[in-house]
Amino acid sequence: MQAAQLHLDEPVDVREESGRIVFEPVRRREYDLAELLKGITRENLHEEVDFGRPVGKEAW
Repeated sequence: MQAAQLHLDEPVDVREESGRIVFEPVRRREYDLAELLKGITRENLHEEVDFGRPVGKEAW
């Protein structure tokens, strides 16, 4: 497991490739808020969405 960089209780992607079973660790992607905000434009910015009244303990 060490050579494959796998650890106990770590999520893995399991798939078949060319008749072989491949296990690959799922790496958590790191996001940069400033980079994500750069992607917002007038064309893809939407209005506020109303999801109805609170149904749990959410507070707004």
